[in-house]
Amino acid sequence: MIQPSPLSFFFFNLRQGQATDYARYFEYPKAVEMMEIEEGESLSLLDVGSGRQGQFPLYLAAKFPQLSVCSSDPREDFTEQRQRVEALGLRASVEAGRLRFEQMDILSPVFPEAHFDRISCISTIEHIPGDGDTAAIRNMARLLKPGGLLVVSVPFNWYHSGEIYREEPMYSVPHSGRQSTPGDSRCFFERVYDDPSLRQRLVEPSGLSLEKMIYFGEPGFSFGRFIHRGYWNGDFFPRCLLKLRLIQLFIPLISPVFLKVIEASEFDAEDWSGVGLIMSLRKNVASSDV
Repeated sequence: MIQPSPLSFFFFNLRQGQATDYARYFEYPKAVEMMEIEEGESLSLLDVGSGRQGQFPLYLAAKFPQLSVCSSDPREDFTEQRQRVEALGLRASVEAGRLRFEQMDILSPVFPEAHFDRISCISTIEHIPGDGDTAAIRNMARLLKPGGLLVVSVPFNWYHSGEIYREEPMYSVPHSGRQSTPGDSRCFFERVYDDPSLRQRLVEPSGLSLEKMIYFGEPGFSFGRFIHRGYWNGDFFPRCLLKLRLIQLFIPLISPVFLKVIEASEFDAEDWSGVGLIMSLRKNVASSDV
């Protein structure tokens, strides 16, 4: 099975001149590993909630040209992703239909059941308010072929779950911006799962078999919290670092230094940032529906 190194994401960034969120460069290699892609294996793959940059599906298409990759998002016209196709040498993949872009809300999928061998959903499902996360994972399970794998990452804390709200909606999709309570103008941003809520909202409703689960965080000094909290607080040094494109390109090499696989006992009950979980779920070979 393919196990990409942080160095491969560093060179990927150099080719396209872009970087993405700090934690993603821990999640991406682990997600690829969990998808169990064999060298030269031809598989169909859907990435749910690819976002403006589409880093993960574009990486997969560039690294594994034998894959058929679909980048999907409900709010994107994929202008930025299409612009980077040339820099990444992916024009032939687009022309051959091995890389495609689909404006799609996973709550209303456009694909038939049992259509994909692999589905990835990296730090996306937690942003769907209400019971949308449960509906979304059920739809992903339906789109998965028997024997296929679904890989999902979410914010996680062993000690408690909760919902985070912000003053303005972060995502311009139909189901975003739900208010917390009547009379409260704040908008839903994301959900942090604990073990009971993860199983009740995602694992059990999916009807899939849980194969692997790993926790990750920053034991010791938290570079991610230092940078991101400092940025939002207006601190000079974190803002300068994030605005320097050269520094951003090195994030794939910095992330694994601080972000590690951790045990349940290493979670901080007071810390909701920089911690998460990645899991893989498999559809039973005998399943025709879930």
